[in-house]
Amino acid sequence: MSKVQRFQIGSPGQLRRQEAILSATDVLLSSVGEILTCVKDFQYVLFDSWFSWPKVIKGVKEYHRDVICMLKDMPTLFYTYQHKKYTLSNLYAQLNNKSLDKSSYLASIIVDYYGIPARIVFVRNRNSTCKREWLAILSTNITIPEEEIIRIYGLRWDIEVYFKVCKSFLGLAKEYQGRSYDSMVAHTSIVTIRYMLLSVETRENQDSKAHGGMFYEFCDEINSIEFREAFLLIVNLFMSTIRENLFLSKKMVDKILLDFMSKLPGFMKRRLGLASA
Repeated sequence: MSKVQRFQIGSPGQLRRQEAILSATDVLLSSVGEILTCVKDFQYVLFDSWFSWPKVIKGVKEYHRDVICMLKDMPTLFYTYQHKKYTLSNLYAQLNNKSLDKSSYLASIIVDYYGIPARIVFVRNRNSTCKREWLAILSTNITIPEEEIIRIYGLRWDIEVYFKVCKSFLGLAKEYQGRSYDSMVAHTSIVTIRYMLLSVETRENQDSKAHGGMFYEFCDEINSIEFREAFLLIVNLFMSTIRENLFLSKKMVDKILLDFMSKLPGFMKRRLGLASA
């Protein structure tokens, strides 16, 4: 059987060969499109500076999703601010001169990135081996606060842990070496399946378990009981302290307690099981 007959148009083999000659950025955008055919309930695509090119960011925006990514300081990439183009390091120098330092980040600015409005958040670089004191995170959603951008980008760390496990413990790129694209895809797939099997095993034997819908049915009641008990413990401690230090009679203390409880807001009375005043 000839290769043409074996790998017909649209077959897995033919699709792999098409993918093998694509650039990494094209493969990424193709993967986003494939993911959207199965999963639609997500808003952001996160990636590190390896893929933070204008082509990729524009491609993700065409799928009506926002990007949050780390930026690289490249001399050929420019960011338009106040009608002037700056490299990333020059842009930070402009901001740094204006003393925009914050407690949770160094600076924040909205720029035009090759036709895309974006917010860049400069955060402190805690890597002591790196000469540059800052890192830059880009978000194409300019309406969310800087702290939320930093928090969302931090979710990428789970991927780094996944890669670490695959490379250090499951033999990714170590137990097999070859030049065949098909063989590399097969090897990566086997490592991924190993990881999934181990994850399921861990979930079944180590993670805390909940009894399905029953857990959610009793959540509100448990939270209310916990709140009521904690609140009454604090009140009792406070009233006993008053009695011991102010030498008030029990009648006076009870009057203070009733007056205090009557002035609680309605939502707290409902949590405590008291009738609304």
